[in-house]
Amino acid sequence: MKLELRKIFETAESEDRGLSAREIAAVINSIPAEERMARTEILAAVNGPNGADSPETRDLIAETLNHMESRAVDAREDRARHDREAEVRALAERAGNVLMPGNTMRDDSELFRALMPSMNEYRALIAEGTPGAGGYTVPEKVSA
Repeated sequence: MKLELRKIFETAESEDRGLSAREIAAVINSIPAEERMARTEILAAVNGPNGADSPETRDLIAETLNHMESRAVDAREDRARHDREAEVRALAERAGNVLMPGNTMRDDSELFRALMPSMNEYRALIAEGTPGAGGYTVPEKVSA
């Protein structure tokens, strides 16, 4: 939660009161336009049975903002994962789809696995011990 919103909620909580109309407006205006659902939930809480200035409404608004932030974090993580997968697919495509003969990948989401060493290669890499000795990331074919 943004610092100014956190101060608004902490002040209202310490005074054991709800939010004023100005504080509610600040909260609603701080929500990005793409978070229409959060705005709707806050307005529903404000217009609900407890009224705008009750501590229960304040708690509902704070909960809605926390859920909104967790959705934003999840969305950023999903975008980062998709970006990494796209980068790996692009690398695999540039490398000519470095798939081993007989290795049949069933869909594009598994293409990144072609860039990973096999279990035998991994064991050989670990056995080398240090990167200077040709270990860790050198495929079995060229490790000798």
